[in-house]
Amino acid sequence: MAECAAVLLKHKGIKIFSFIEGYDTTTLPVFRRLSEITGGKFAMFGNELPLSDLCEGVALLTSGGEKALTRLKNKKVQKLLLGPEKGLK
Repeated sequence: MAECAAVLLKHKGIKIFSFIEGYDTTTLPVFRRLSEITGGKFAMFGNELPLSDLCEGVALLTSGGEKALTRLKNKKVQKLLLGPEKGLK
């Protein structure tokens, strides 16, 4: 059911960005898959990927595109959101 909803969202151009704290074997694969299907990103937030940086990165990406991510100081979040092939230096 969730995958069907994710496919519909993808066709409407909506991406799911999922950021999870902790490890749960039931929810983790579901949110990871929803993010994959829609073209969004999944991450477990923590010391290297603070939730505030992840949310700021998504806000920059959705409002200003890839170029706007240059304003984000956290390079690991930039790389996550852009993908390894486009990660900023």
